[in-house]
Amino acid sequence: MMLLPLYIHPLVDPLGWESLSQCRGDRVTAIVNVHNGPGEDRDEVYAVATARLHQFGVRMLGYVDLDYGGRSNGEVWCDIVGWSRYPVGGVFFDRVPSDAPGLEYTAQVVRAVRGQVVLNPGTTCLPGYAALADVVCTFE
Repeated sequence: MMLLPLYIHPLVDPLGWESLSQCRGDRVTAIVNVHNGPGEDRDEVYAVATARLHQFGVRMLGYVDLDYGGRSNGEVWCDIVGWSRYPVGGVFFDRVPSDAPGLEYTAQVVRAVRGQVVLNPGTTCLPGYAALADVVCTFE
């Protein structure tokens, strides 16, 4: 699986978003990042753009920052729930802790996700992290 960070607003790069409609199936999974997460409110431009990609069968994950365990479970939960406003198939957790103390924290937030889970510590992590996710990114 190739993960494509789609961190640009559809109005800024409409051709970039449109070109993704050709990336159906398992080839590419786009990581959607509205406002460093789903944002506080539904962004109608993102809603239309993600619905279009979904219609074409493009796989998408919603971006959630864990700040290496520095964000509260409540803040993370709000982001996870916020992604229900868009047709994403799971969550891409960024800046995931990689150590033993962070493992329980990560396990707690992952339990709230329905769908695919990708963890991105960006470095080698303890083997227990692999059991929590479909994919663990250890290199960026």
